[in-house]
Amino acid sequence: MNEPLNTAAPQTETYSESGLNASDMSYGKPQQSPTAAATRMFILFAIPLALMFIILVAAFAWKLNQTKVAAQAPVVAATSSKDAQIAQLQSQIIALQSRLNTPAVTPDPTAPTVTAPVPTYTDPALLTQLSQRLDRLEANQRALARAAAAANAAAALQLKAHSSEPFLNELAAVEPAFDDPALTAPLRAVAERGVPSETQLAIEFPQAAAKANIAAKAAGDEASLFDRARHALGSFISVRRTDNLNGKGVQAILVRAETRLNQGDLKGALAYLDTLPPEGQKALKPWLDKARARALVDGTTLRLTQLTLQKLAKASDTGAAL
Repeated sequence: MNEPLNTAAPQTETYSESGLNASDMSYGKPQQSPTAAATRMFILFAIPLALMFIILVAAFAWKLNQTKVAAQAPVVAATSSKDAQIAQLQSQIIALQSRLNTPAVTPDPTAPTVTAPVPTYTDPALLTQLSQRLDRLEANQRALARAAAAANAAAALQLKAHSSEPFLNELAAVEPAFDDPALTAPLRAVAERGVPSETQLAIEFPQAAAKANIAAKAAGDEASLFDRARHALGSFISVRRTDNLNGKGVQAILVRAETRLNQGDLKGALAYLDTLPPEGQKALKPWLDKARARALVDGTTLRLTQLTLQKLAKASDTGAAL
């Protein structure tokens, strides 16, 4: 058999002047391989992203470093200030020690007088004076405490002795405050039993005054038999007038004394009673002894209180002057 003849026209290839055929040309530009395209994409996108990441990391590291520096600045400044103060104090101490260890120089009498500022706390004599002043202040403080305690004890003694109760313990607390035993001697004899109060004396006075009035009249030359008999019964019957304030007789004296006594003036009452005739004072003696003891106790305790207050004021003034 005869093979069929290929009647198709033979294919021909057209080449350009550069040696490339028409199938290798696209829009007049050469076609790129896949590797070249990937490389171009990496260059266009990956490298800028890497640069941006590096810039961000560097900015964050710089910011963090600035924050640490700002936080450490106050600490460094405080440390520097404290170190400066310590160095200044050390220099002052060294200067003070050098001045104290420097031997005293005898001044030349022929040299001209130069007024120089007195150094503070560098003279040993000045330190001695300060020590002595401190000792005086401490001594004054102790004296002030003792004076205050003595004043309180004297006030307690005066209050207790003004009643009719014993005051032996209060007297013992006051006695050490006085160097002179004579100041408290009048109180020792009555401190254990006490002295009647002014109220008790005022209650007992009318009966004692009536007896004194009868005794004074019975002793007179003009005394009648009735007066003598009434004097004999004086311990049972007491009659006297109480409205004679301006007279000069025994009754007037007794009335004025009783008025002063009721007003709280024991000294004034005793002053009137001292003008009674001897017979009247003799009849009134038991009451007068108690009244005079009361006046002595009141006067002595008042004097002790005044003395302790004077000592307290003196110690206070001395402390203020130091």
